[in-house]
Amino acid sequence: MNTPTAIPAESKVHHYDDFTIGQEFVAEFELTPERYRDVIRILAYTAPVAVDSEAARASGHEQAVMPPAYAAAYQFVAAVPGVLLPPGGVYAKQELRMQGPCYVGDTLTTRTTVHAKYEKRGRLYVVMDSQTTRNVGSPVIWGRRTRIWPS
Repeated sequence: MNTPTAIPAESKVHHYDDFTIGQEFVAEFELTPERYRDVIRILAYTAPVAVDSEAARASGHEQAVMPPAYAAAYQFVAAVPGVLLPPGGVYAKQELRMQGPCYVGDTLTTRTTVHAKYEKRGRLYVVMDSQTTRNVGSPVIWGRRTRIWPS
């Protein structure tokens, strides 16, 4: 397996041949109070465990829970930091498994690994697995994404 790639200083377009199986990318993202408020407002989230710290604690959480949709969206954005996609690609498939909550103040770390590359019917595919964890080490979300890469 390659050494984890730091977030590049500047982004570049990555092509199919730029990826190798086992290649890893790492990204971190802090869940700030401002981001939490924006997500709650934008998603019009009203679930008591997300908007009421008392209700969240009564349900066994540390504090109000960041909506799961946020962790999924974050993971998609963080999947490969600094990698710009060339025009013409298609997002073919996605699988997500929610594994645990995340909270304001957490720093999420996502490790994305190139799981597979293959050609099928003249199209190039790249499959990437991502695992996001909280700064305390507990898992938040796992995802697998398959993209058809332009040749």
